[in-house]
Amino acid sequence: MPSTPIPGSADERPLVVLADPVRPEEVPWWQMVVGEHQARLVTPERREDPAELSRASRHAVAVICREGRIDRAVMENARRLRLIQKVGWAGNNVDREASKQLGIRVDVCLNPLRIPVAEHAFLLMLALAKQVIPAHAAVDRGVNPRKIEPFKTAERVYAYNWLGQTGLQPLFRKTLGLVGLGEIGTNVARRARGFEMEVLYYDLRRLPPEQEQALGLRYAEFHDVLRRSDCVSLHVPYSQATHHLIGEAELKMMKPSAFLINTCRGGVVDQKALARALAAGGIAGAGLDVFEEEPLMGRHEFAGMPNVVLTPHIAAIREETMGNILPEVGENVAWAIEQDRKKPPR
Repeated sequence: MPSTPIPGSADERPLVVLADPVRPEEVPWWQMVVGEHQARLVTPERREDPAELSRASRHAVAVICREGRIDRAVMENARRLRLIQKVGWAGNNVDREASKQLGIRVDVCLNPLRIPVAEHAFLLMLALAKQVIPAHAAVDRGVNPRKIEPFKTAERVYAYNWLGQTGLQPLFRKTLGLVGLGEIGTNVARRARGFEMEVLYYDLRRLPPEQEQALGLRYAEFHDVLRRSDCVSLHVPYSQATHHLIGEAELKMMKPSAFLINTCRGGVVDQKALARALAAGGIAGAGLDVFEEEPLMGRHEFAGMPNVVLTPHIAAIREETMGNILPEVGENVAWAIEQDRKKPPR
């Protein structure tokens, strides 16, 4: 998608800037919601460059962003800007004081991916606890290690656990440790209540006591979360600070019976260290939807491991969840366009 046309372009439709991040599969959705209001959608070619974002937003009536920084300089340069539409909370990436002083509305719609990713984290936990992958593979192949003769099942006659699997366990009343408590981590915590799990969490910002109580959470320091949890689920953004947050030393802190779940970003975990820990019995299992290099190819370090559940970065179901927020964004864009018609630029 090209960057903003230069001033004086023949296209006089209101301008909406999609700041970041832009995934190719999302572009048609944003184009549709903006086009319904006779506006045009553009995105900076170099989204990591604040000057490019400022230039692209100069004539915009609305900016849609997730994690990109929208600072005072961008706002002051965008004299027609009426709306900053945040998708997800994404921390303090918008200068709220500047937006108030300049009369720019900031609207937040919840991250549409928070629910499916939280569900997927539990899918991985349950698959590990119930050994679903090896069980399915053995049943699919017709394995019968106990040499049980086939028979018709009845109310009191059945071949319970004919594979003779050991180590199966419930999640009921186990301890779940959350590393990171953003929108996704919070939704994992809510679902853990259905399993009556004790939920520990570590985040750079601790919640007020009343919020911890409402969510059924207990705060603990990072290393305590690792040491005390039966399942550790990662929900942090990827950055230099979180690169290999879980490495050899951290894995040694975890219980030998514990599971590690990663649905955030692959680089948060040192995959080679994790593979060694899994092979040596340092931890019991891992459920991974994200990897340091994607896609995994050939004989990667987790290939053939029975205590790993791997999925191909599918936790975020975009098609359905994006549809849940587009109407709200469309209404806000329509409001911004109407305000632009009523009021002159600042």
